[in-house]
Amino acid sequence: MPKPRLPADLPGEMSTARPADPIARKAQIDARLQALSARTGLQTRKDHDRLTWILGRMVVEQMSHDPALQAWVRRDLPRHLTPRDQDRGLCQILFPDAAKD
Repeated sequence: MPKPRLPADLPGEMSTARPADPIARKAQIDARLQALSARTGLQTRKDHDRLTWILGRMVVEQMSHDPALQAWVRRDLPRHLTPRDQDRGLCQILFPDAAKD
């Protein structure tokens, strides 16, 4: 039966015992820094995506109360969409009367 892995045995985690070899120690530290950098980048991307979603939701909600905002979105949104049919269909969700034009 294989020995269960302890948290110190996982990649990117530093064991409690320090290697005597300075090169091995540096490799351990570099691996930890790389893992930390990857986690930080992932969290930054998640935070940015969440903020984008929240701001988008806020704009969509405000459009029903602000005709100027609705006109701005109606005018500028098509520039930010790709030519794919799926993306173009998003305008029809926001502006169902535009399909009649």
